[in-house]
Amino acid sequence: MTIEFTCGSCSTTLRVPKEHLGKQARCPKCSNLNVVQPSPKAASPPVKNPAQALGQASASSGQPAGSENPYSPGQSVYPAQVPGHGGPRGHYQQSHRGGLILALGIISICCNVAAVPGILAWIFGKNDLKAMDAGLMDPEGRGMTQAGMIMGLVMSIFALIGLVFLICYFLFIFLFVVGVAGAAAGGGM
Repeated sequence: MTIEFTCGSCSTTLRVPKEHLGKQARCPKCSNLNVVQPSPKAASPPVKNPAQALGQASASSGQPAGSENPYSPGQSVYPAQVPGHGGPRGHYQQSHRGGLILALGIISICCNVAAVPGILAWIFGKNDLKAMDAGLMDPEGRGMTQAGMIMGLVMSIFALIGLVFLICYFLFIFLFVVGVAGAAAGGGM
């Protein structure tokens, strides 16, 4: 037998098994946390303290508080992440890599060996920001990700400019040596 109740935030009608009465359930539409209680038509008294009700229900079932799944077996309590929907903290498909990207950006400033750390910071940062915007990755590391990506981008551009100057330098040296050798060969006859 199931209990029907209305979400307090979006007014969606939710159905859960009767054994979850008094426990908390997350609305799959808006992620609002609701106490499972029958609709006002039923004669059962409403729960005044959701945390206490959750603790009592957990104690009677022998499970730790918060480990209940008010939905069908195998269905997650938390809805799948959709674009523009954050959901509860820590329940994203991917955790952020802001620290790694920031470290690569800093390493690119200190020693940008062949521009590898800068390019990696730039590519990882760009991909992670797209995933954060799509709601697939935890946006908590957005600031570190942006900072590392910008450092990597700037240092990659500096490395490219340095490479162009190095090529020009060697080209100038080559042309100078060929010119001097040509002048010496032409002047000696």
